[in-house]
Amino acid sequence: DPDGVDSDLLRLLNLGLPDRIRRIRLALQRWRESQPVRKGTRSYVRVNIPAFELELHLDGESVRRYRAVVGSPGRSRTPLLDTRATQVVLNPTWAAPKRWLEKRGLDRLILWPGEHNPLGPMKIRLFNANAIYLHGTNKPKAFERSRRAMSQGCIRVQGAVDLARRIALSRSGTTSERFDELAKKGRPAKLKLSEKLPVHLEYVTVVVDDNDRIRFLP
Repeated sequence: DPDGVDSDLLRLLNLGLPDRIRRIRLALQRWRESQPVRKGTRSYVRVNIPAFELELHLDGESVRRYRAVVGSPGRSRTPLLDTRATQVVLNPTWAAPKRWLEKRGLDRLILWPGEHNPLGPMKIRLFNANAIYLHGTNKPKAFERSRRAMSQGCIRVQGAVDLARRIALSRSGTTSERFDELAKKGRPAKLKLSEKLPVHLEYVTVVVDDNDRIRFLP
């Protein structure tokens, strides 16, 4: 693990029983108040920011979990958000954000699809005013780290094409063959989601892993 032991991890290791109980109660309260539970939503995307993880639910089933990279602490922190996915974009172009340009004294920069494009092979548009969305990456080694808070606020997804495929096939009316054809062309292609998919960006610090063990997160 290239991250080593940091102060957050040390604090978790030193948590006493009362703090652990308090965290569990808070996590249960947040779970009960979450939109999927309150509204009985059967299909949605849930991103747990401190777990660096995205989970896709379709038709009442947890389909797959994906490793994720989230925003770095400070101004680039990923916001808490309840929104919806509106479009899958294959082979997206990348327009450099204003803050990135200002740091480098540039006015404008657009990258076409390819190995140098930070968005990787796909982007999923989310309805929000902060330009936050889900996308791939051209730097997959970031997913090997245990602490993955290093983006500009958006969520980078490992297995991005698989996520895009599952969402597009279930919400856009496209076929698997058509999806593959568009992906292989290497040109930008937009698939509008006729049925919008709820997306929830959350901060839950107590989770249960695949082995039914409780994990405490920073």
